[in-house]
Amino acid sequence: MTAQGCVFRGQATAVRVKLSDGAMELSSPAVAYLNFAEVTEVLLQGETGTVLFELKNAVASLRNGKLTVVAEEIRPQMATENP
Repeated sequence: MTAQGCVFRGQATAVRVKLSDGAMELSSPAVAYLNFAEVTEVLLQGETGTVLFELKNAVASLRNGKLTVVAEEIRPQMATENP
């Protein structure tokens, strides 16, 4: 499988990951490596508003303030909440 494109690029003031038993906030300068099995939602609060993505079978890393996500599928969703 080859990565195809970018769905979000810019500054995010907050990153919230929905888990099966709650949610987790990601913040810099903490370094985090995450592995999401099945389907997970990631909510980004950015300069132009809130963006919600549904991820399928994803891995993510947060290093030096940069969040990188690679997933089998990434689908934009309608954001209905704030982080």
